[in-house]
Amino acid sequence: MALPRRRATPLRAIVRFCRQKPLGAISGLIIVAVVLAAGLADWVAPSHYRTQDIPARLQGPSPQHFFGTDDLGRDIFSRVIYGSRISLLVGLVAVALGVVHGSIWGFLSGYLGGKLDMTVQRLMDAILAVPLLVMALVVVATLGASLFNVILALAFILTPRANRLLRGSVLSARENIYVEAARAVGCSSWRIALRHILPNVTAPIIVLATISLGSAIITEASLSFLGMGVPPPFPTWGGMLSGEGRSYMIYAPWIAIFPGLAITITVLAFNLLGDALRDVLDPRLRS
Repeated sequence: MALPRRRATPLRAIVRFCRQKPLGAISGLIIVAVVLAAGLADWVAPSHYRTQDIPARLQGPSPQHFFGTDDLGRDIFSRVIYGSRISLLVGLVAVALGVVHGSIWGFLSGYLGGKLDMTVQRLMDAILAVPLLVMALVVVATLGASLFNVILALAFILTPRANRLLRGSVLSARENIYVEAARAVGCSSWRIALRHILPNVTAPIIVLATISLGSAIITEASLSFLGMGVPPPFPTWGGMLSGEGRSYMIYAPWIAIFPGLAITITVLAFNLLGDALRDVLDPRLRS
């Protein structure tokens, strides 16, 4: 008598993922820690990001100031924690908007084809022809530097990537046998699209969204470094590198080192988690 199979649960899936991809699991823990620090910044940070202590200006890392202080005596550790709010907010919202918008047009383009496909893809080609950072600079320079405009700029440049990925997945999925079988039994075109094709092309989008978060964070930091990102007084990791970090690089290197490490670790964690999810969700890469 065959033993009944145990039902898969989210907890078992997470445990299996941690065993198969320990590096991805560590990256996920880092991301959770960054998210919690950003959400609980008012309680985690030793001081407010605008609090100044002039007598303690340009002090190195110490038990009182873990990451040292800047030229105005502000605690860098607190500013890095508060800066994670901007980076995560911009990254999450921009990726959500860009991936959803690009996926919708990619799905319609791949499934319907014809003139719609040609028109949409030529538009995507025009956007992809311009380097990512240059296109973001053009959009922000046109609309003005603000949090909302930075999110719109990043969503705009992330749209073609999601569009191309989902279009390719739809073109591959609509040629499968189960789609032909659904047509043979009389299913409507939209029922086939929503019930048979869409569930089978969502995994690549999840992976793309995870990896794109790292790209969005580093692009926002680049815009802030160039003075085109979120304006002061809000602290951003890129802005900390650009202002006092660049001015006091020689005399107080910790002002630039710790925001740079925050960007590096967070972006690397998102990329490694995306690679691990790709290996798990893509059947072609499963061992």
